[in-house]
Amino acid sequence: MNTEDYLFVYGTLRNDYNLKLKNRVSKDMEYIGKAKVEASLYDLGEYPGAIKEKNNSNEVIGDVFLINDSNRIFKILDKYEGERFRRKKIR
Repeated sequence: MNTEDYLFVYGTLRNDYNLKLKNRVSKDMEYIGKAKVEASLYDLGEYPGAIKEKNNSNEVIGDVFLINDSNRIFKILDKYEGERFRRKKIR
């Protein structure tokens, strides 16, 4: 990972959601603004999962953050998300 990346989030990691975990990462995450990606949301039981699919007209609304220490931040966030979570880099 680069030392500076962008992160799109939806759900509990969004800017307006009060999640205690964000206290650990907030100094290395700068809120950029609202965004959307072409993807579908699926009910995975405990949480939703967004999947980018070809020829998809659905959109997932979320927030974008500039990440200043991506190695540290992604390690913390990946642990929070759990083993089933898969982060994908997209444009």
